[in-house]
Amino acid sequence: MKMINHSWGAFIALLVGCIASVVLVVPLVSQAATCTFTRDLQLGVTGEDVKCLQVYLNGNGFKIADTGAGSPGNETGEYKVLTEAAVKKWQAAKGISPASGTFGPLSRALYRTGDASPSGEVLGVTTPSAGTLPAPDLLQALLKRLVSLEARVAALEGKKPATDSLKPVAAPTSAAGSKAERAEAALNEADDAFVAAEEEIAEADEDGERVDVAEELLDEVADMLSQAEDLFDDNDYDRVLVVTKRALPLIAEAVDAIGKRERSDEDDEGEDSEDLEDRLDDLRDELDDVRDEVEEAIDNDEEVGDAEDYLDEAEDALDDAEDALDDGEDSDAEDYLDDAESLIEDAEDEL
Repeated sequence: MKMINHSWGAFIALLVGCIASVVLVVPLVSQAATCTFTRDLQLGVTGEDVKCLQVYLNGNGFKIADTGAGSPGNETGEYKVLTEAAVKKWQAAKGISPASGTFGPLSRALYRTGDASPSGEVLGVTTPSAGTLPAPDLLQALLKRLVSLEARVAALEGKKPATDSLKPVAAPTSAAGSKAERAEAALNEADDAFVAAEEEIAEADEDGERVDVAEELLDEVADMLSQAEDLFDDNDYDRVLVVTKRALPLIAEAVDAIGKRERSDEDDEGEDSEDLEDRLDDLRDELDDVRDEVEEAIDNDEEVGDAEDYLDEAEDALDDAEDALDDGEDSDAEDYLDDAESLIEDAEDEL
């Protein structure tokens, strides 16, 4: 029997057909689908389709930014880190995994099927004009069917399934969700500060001021924020908090460097070994103090959340920092100390 060579375009059509074939009451979103997407949207892309996507995200609970560039009414048409972060949140909410931040074929298909016109017609399929969310078991069954269909089409083509395939997404626990929200807020804050600094440095450059040093520092920040994005994708929220905490003063330093001819030795060097050892001792003392507070709270039958776990992780990080100092690896030691400091703060927040 001759094997039919299915394209991924056909796969998308099958997905849409699968959705239409299941009798579910689909909730309508506040804004009708008005954008036309004919290409993948990702970091670095610009155009009216990007701007339309930004308007859609801002209008449907996935704000690019609260103020400034990208905020409602200030969409830029430039696909940068804030837009990518908003798309990731939209993808996660829609059950696309992994939530890569690239608005690809499956995201476009889900956008078309997930938005309805006022008449309730979606791609020729009539849906109720109003309704409630489907029961969880029906939704899970639909998602399983989509994943199964994707696997079948991939097998026909001799390919692996697309990376942004649909699958059920488990809700995070309250503790994980809280830390994820803090990490996301820190990342958004750093992104906003980065964009503001970038604009200020660009204006200084247009005015003829020297910006070499400022741009060099901002390049370092860009690398740090890229690392923080990857850490966030890996659910390593503690490290996200550490990296963004280090990025903010460097952003301020970049702005202060406007007009400078060269970077000072003080700016170019981190803490020396003696400073790091002093910091290690201070953090061990701080850890002991917080551990005493935790034990006192437990004796008083008070809730301590995950404070003990955070302190255990902080102690491990301090041990790693001490080993790194013994090996002469000051940069690694500084990273471990940053981790420990963040974890101790997390423990204090639990009390």
